[in-house]
Amino acid sequence: MLQINKLQPITNWLHNNGWIFYKHQLEVLEYSVKNFDVLLIAPTGGGKTLGGFLPSIYDLSDKKKESKLHTLYISPLKALAVDVHRNLIKPITEQGMNISIETRTGDTSYLKRKRQKNNPPDMLMTTPESFALMMSDSNSEIYFKKLKYIIIDEIHSLINTKRGDLLALNLARIESFLPNCKRICLSATIKNKKNALNFFSRKNKGKIISVKEKTKPEIKILDASQRIPWSGHLANYAVNDIYKKILQFSPSIIFVNTRAQSELIFQNLWRENEKKLK
Repeated sequence: MLQINKLQPITNWLHNNGWIFYKHQLEVLEYSVKNFDVLLIAPTGGGKTLGGFLPSIYDLSDKKKESKLHTLYISPLKALAVDVHRNLIKPITEQGMNISIETRTGDTSYLKRKRQKNNPPDMLMTTPESFALMMSDSNSEIYFKKLKYIIIDEIHSLINTKRGDLLALNLARIESFLPNCKRICLSATIKNKKNALNFFSRKNKGKIISVKEKTKPEIKILDASQRIPWSGHLANYAVNDIYKKILQFSPSIIFVNTRAQSELIFQNLWRENEKKLK
């Protein structure tokens, strides 16, 4: 039985912003309280992050402060871990909750890693590789002995990959000394849901929550004013037309194939930025 008062700080924060809980967010919490692993599949903007962390916040809301790690968030991207940290710490800080959140990636300094080892935060955001390094420590069982939740984001990009295999091995090792540590997996889209759940979930302990996309995408092909060159164009021929489209919609996300392309396209769009868009 859920204790609604333990959700009050987050409920207040949502109310102050004119929002309410989504049904699937509360379902994640209900299943988790009943000791199930959960796979949450929801479209972008559907509240996956809050849904994934809601059981942890609920559990930490009335606990005494301990110098032990409570929740481990694992993301395939360092940038995503940092972004989730920033988005999650805002409501926790605004509501004055006594919950500490930090990141640990390849960019984390030695001094910070050392401090986290001796005085871990309540929630730690990391990557599969950094998690593997932590598990390789001789005292890893002591470090993780109070761990209650493992949240795995973007699991579709980890299944059937070497990084996913590495993660699965370390999850299996954690299960050997923490059999009751619950797992919550998040993704916007997965083809084989049961396979995804079984890959990271404890045996026979999983539930799937799938949220259907209510807004259908409107797909169009941009009719650029310039001719497409034979090679090496990087969409530069259409930068002016792309910029005009951006002026019609705010905000906008532009997808490209590589990091180098993203930097080049950004530079070219910035040169077109007569309206001084942020």
